[in-house]
Amino acid sequence: MFSLEALPGGRALLIGGLQPDGPDAGKDPDPVAGTVLWRREDGFVAGPELLQPRFEHDSAALSDGSVLVFSGRSSHEFEPKIVDVERIDPEGSASEVVGALTEERRDIIAIAEPGDTVVVLGDSFVVAERFDPSTGMSTPLPVDLEFSFTSAFLAPVRSAAWRGNGELVVLGGINGSFDAAWDVQGPQVIDFAGNSSRTIGADAGDATTFRRQALTLPDGSVLLLGNPGQSVLPGPWLMRLDAAADTLTALQEFTDPQTAFSRAPTGVVLADGRVWIVGEPGHDPGVATHFYDPATDALTPGPSLPSPTFPVAAVLLDTGPVLLLGGSGNGYVDPALTAFLLE
Repeated sequence: MFSLEALPGGRALLIGGLQPDGPDAGKDPDPVAGTVLWRREDGFVAGPELLQPRFEHDSAALSDGSVLVFSGRSSHEFEPKIVDVERIDPEGSASEVVGALTEERRDIIAIAEPGDTVVVLGDSFVVAERFDPSTGMSTPLPVDLEFSFTSAFLAPVRSAAWRGNGELVVLGGINGSFDAAWDVQGPQVIDFAGNSSRTIGADAGDATTFRRQALTLPDGSVLLLGNPGQSVLPGPWLMRLDAAADTLTALQEFTDPQTAFSRAPTGVVLADGRVWIVGEPGHDPGVATHFYDPATDALTPGPSLPSPTFPVAAVLLDTGPVLLLGGSGNGYVDPALTAFLLE
């Protein structure tokens, strides 16, 4: 329920979320009104207070090192949602409101564009909007989708990544023929400039139990990792969408349907272009990690984690290492997070 962003100087910021062991322990977890700053020299310390508690939100880092925080909720009441956009300064010392969205959204994806505008999509009949922090204004981006994100409950957007051709690859939504919550669709690509969308791959309309994470590779291709479909079916868990052509290539497949992920794996693109993947089919929580090399499409073993872990979030720090956050069990029962550093 929190978001994680890198700050200048090898730091990272955990933003918002829920606090299962707060004053309402045993009831609904408390929304978090603050942030937590991670620094290598002293671990986790208190960061700036948010102007509103937030969970089910997202954030995006800008080129100047500041972070924008979008949407979410400040209470467990279904309404209201938050439209104010907060900016956390590069020092991680203060937050201010810098504008507002046009739509109330939750369980959204915020993804930065060149020029420091940010596209926010999900949980609305208006597919997306583009926020410009220099003006504080947001512009609706209505596009007819193959799989719409009309509701955070019935049609959530799960992940998104830019292709090298300027299109946005998105997983999530619902195509209208299913009558069940949390059926994840996709991938589909959205061309905001051309005001169009289309599905990619033969399994685009299949209901999926877990999301695939989408990561942009250095050549503009997109890597998809996670369960491919219903968890009782075998299939690829690592796929690559070509940078220019609508071609999906399966890279790694489940050999046994019982080895599907119970929690989605986490990947992060490294400075040298490889991808570090945490999570191994059939071992949740586990200690195994892998490196994926886009130059050869090879998957090789990475360093083992010190203890079995469910990966939660990872971010590449500007000083080179990767910060991984994970837990050993159910976050509502044991909310503790452990930080791992990949040197």
